[in-house]
Amino acid sequence: MKKLCWVLLFLYTATFAQQSRKYPSLLWKISGNGLKQPSYLYGTMHVSNRVAYYLSEEFFDALRSVQVVGLETNPGEWLDNMEKTGELSEITRVREQGFSRNFYNSAFAVSFPERRIFQGMLSYDPDIINGLLYRQDNSRQNFEESTYIDLFIFQTASKLNKKVISLEDFATSEIKARLSALPDTEGENETQIGGYGNPQKIEDAYREGNLDVLDSLSKLSTSANMQKYLINDRNVFFANTIDSVIQTSTL
Repeated sequence: MKKLCWVLLFLYTATFAQQSRKYPSLLWKISGNGLKQPSYLYGTMHVSNRVAYYLSEEFFDALRSVQVVGLETNPGEWLDNMEKTGELSEITRVREQGFSRNFYNSAFAVSFPERRIFQGMLSYDPDIINGLLYRQDNSRQNFEESTYIDLFIFQTASKLNKKVISLEDFATSEIKARLSALPDTEGENETQIGGYGNPQKIEDAYREGNLDVLDSLSKLSTSANMQKYLINDRNVFFANTIDSVIQTSTL
């Protein structure tokens, strides 16, 4: 009887905790206000960690049902945008002998460096390739998927012949990211208690779909500038783009 009481108490507590969350899910339906068909909103993390990498059947049903898939920015346009903004040249700038400044000219260039440099080139794993395609940590590869969630959604949408769009302007997003890195006017935020500083906590909250905890960790572990430019301002931009698209298409 005591065991049964504990089980019932646990179930009640778990149910109450779920119901008391203001934002209890990663997947949301957008409907009403004259929309003929629903659109969907899904929160992603830029990680390939299997612990946080769970996409439900409901997610795939939603993805199949829509006409357009919107990501922060369209990965199919990344290299062109990085070239236009000068970011590609900045990333691929000469750091050691054997590499040219021009990425496209040097990608397939043939040279005969001394053995020591040749060994280094063979073992070199460009950060830019990992950042664009995989987001993997060499020490955790056994616990990671072959790519990260956002890019997987892009790949799946492409296979389903969905139109893929950017929810924000690439250059504007780069500006916001740089502004977010500036120190707050009153000085650096020193109240970090383990949000982004402790990826495990934020990944646990993400896996559970607990957006209330994610929001709290975000606010407690970021500077005011990061909260404003990287999250708040961009959320408004996303919402405006989403609103304009769903008037004529499902997203």
